[in-house]
Amino acid sequence: SPGTIEKVAEMREFFSTLQMKIDVLSDRIVKNDSHFALMEAAKWQIPMDFMDIRWDVFKWPGKMASEIAKQEKNMRALEHQYKRNMEDEQEEFGQDITNLQADVAKLKDLTKLSDAAKNAETVRRIKTTLAQAEERARIFNSREMLFNVPITEYSELGELNKVFEPFFDLWDCAEKWLSNKETWTNGPFLSLDAELVESSVNQLLRNLTKSAKAFERINLSQCNIIAAQVRDEVEEFRPKVPLITALRNPGMRDRHWLDLAEKAKVSILSNPAKRQALTLQQLVDAGLVKAVDVVEKVAEKAGKEFGIETALDKMNKAWEHVQLVIEPYRDTGTCILKGVDEYMSLLDEHITMTQAMAFSAFKGPFEARI
Repeated sequence: SPGTIEKVAEMREFFSTLQMKIDVLSDRIVKNDSHFALMEAAKWQIPMDFMDIRWDVFKWPGKMASEIAKQEKNMRALEHQYKRNMEDEQEEFGQDITNLQADVAKLKDLTKLSDAAKNAETVRRIKTTLAQAEERARIFNSREMLFNVPITEYSELGELNKVFEPFFDLWDCAEKWLSNKETWTNGPFLSLDAELVESSVNQLLRNLTKSAKAFERINLSQCNIIAAQVRDEVEEFRPKVPLITALRNPGMRDRHWLDLAEKAKVSILSNPAKRQALTLQQLVDAGLVKAVDVVEKVAEKAGKEFGIETALDKMNKAWEHVQLVIEPYRDTGTCILKGVDEYMSLLDEHITMTQAMAFSAFKGPFEARI
């Protein structure tokens, strides 16, 4: 038997398609029976097992109708039971929402930045619980439609989400900032993911600004002070992001680091071993944030050269798997190259690309390859 109201609805949908199929088969059964009647009228000797099949088939539409009626009665009983179960669950759900509201109300008392990790764990747990509650509400509403009863509006969940959102943004961002700040500032610089750092900083600033405005609007000064404090720290870090983006350019090679060391007068950059141990703080202390224009010009050159290098590597790779098919040509003692059109198409494309590279101002390190 169907274990949920959704399964009951599926079975009902299936049963609704049966009558048409039964009608079609009933016509064929009647026609089949008329053939038997004709044979009987002609005094044909029909084997008993054929006659048993004849009457079994003849009774099947009636059997189906009886079985459908039986199942419908069973489904009505199940539907009543499932409806009662749902009502009990909704009553419990109402208490769960009340508990959630109480948990969210307590968040205004979290006012210590030193507890950021613990507070972040709390708001993330509440966020998960809220998401689960919204999904349960959706299921209840879906089932109410199947039971054909009035839809319950769980509007308090939407309101609760609005109240909860600034607290989540505050403590989620505070914990992320405090855990990432040390890694970004004093961890190995060459291990930083520039895109991730940039997107994270932008997201932190957006969410912290939004939460600070919300706390100011509802007059929660302590929470607003924390949001503003963390936002200011992230804002202070923000000017370092272009430096990370520039120097974590995948095209940066030894020649670019040497060039930058000379132009920015930072000798530590010219030593490959010391570069491996570099931190962002060391680069800041060396004055590279103030010299970011110089850094970006070197990084831009590295990026352009990297584009040429990548294109050359790609062209070389394209020829690695090209099979040159050479066959003897008649009795001339010479050979011919088969499939020339395919090779020439690739060759023409690469000639065009290398000609463009030859005019590039950044071709220097690759002139021999070009």
